[in-house]
Amino acid sequence: MYISFVEAMTNYYSLLGIPNFSAWSVVRKAYIAQIKKYHPDVNKSADAARMSSALNAAKEMLEIPGQKAAYDRKLKRRLENPTRAPRSAMRKQTQRAYEQKRAAKMAAEARRRENAKKQREVFLNAKKLKEYEESLRLFPLWLRYALCSLLGVFFLFLPLTSADKSIWLILLLFVLPFYYMAILLAVNQYFKKLYFENYKKGVNVDLNRATKRFINFFFYSGIALVVLIIILS
Repeated sequence: MYISFVEAMTNYYSLLGIPNFSAWSVVRKAYIAQIKKYHPDVNKSADAARMSSALNAAKEMLEIPGQKAAYDRKLKRRLENPTRAPRSAMRKQTQRAYEQKRAAKMAAEARRRENAKKQREVFLNAKKLKEYEESLRLFPLWLRYALCSLLGVFFLFLPLTSADKSIWLILLLFVLPFYYMAILLAVNQYFKKLYFENYKKGVNVDLNRATKRFINFFFYSGIALVVLIIILS
């Protein structure tokens, strides 16, 4: 893996003006000669301080034998492969490539799972739709509504069968929860109808809003019917 040489390595031998890998005795003589030229006490130019600092860094690096040997090995590798990236840069690039590949793999897996989930939902909806259509053939929707309505009317008119009119209101409050249960049965059928129409025909209907209107209509129409019969009687 090759990339542009981004981590520049200072060649202290070139800085001192001597051949690469020179012995410490040569390095020391070159350092003394150069520092006399660039020492801030002698040279007042703008680059003197920077050059003096670089010369001191070269001396500190090359005056210790073990440190000089390590530096020479590193410099040799750089000179033999001037366009080869340092190991740290190669590791970083390898890590980035691995992370990008891993992220792409995870994204592909997420898409696969999402597609599988959608396919399962389509399959389940199709299966439920088929079962619902078969149940409608056996038990039509209008008949379901009619039975729910009769059940609701039965609960509403049950208090009227009492001979004691004084407890009629108490009985009415008692049967109202049962009347509401009849409404919920009808609403459940209405909701299923809308849901499968949305799926089969692609009609975009607000199920919650439509169901709420149906509940209100069913509930208040039953109450109005009872009130009307009481008035007329």
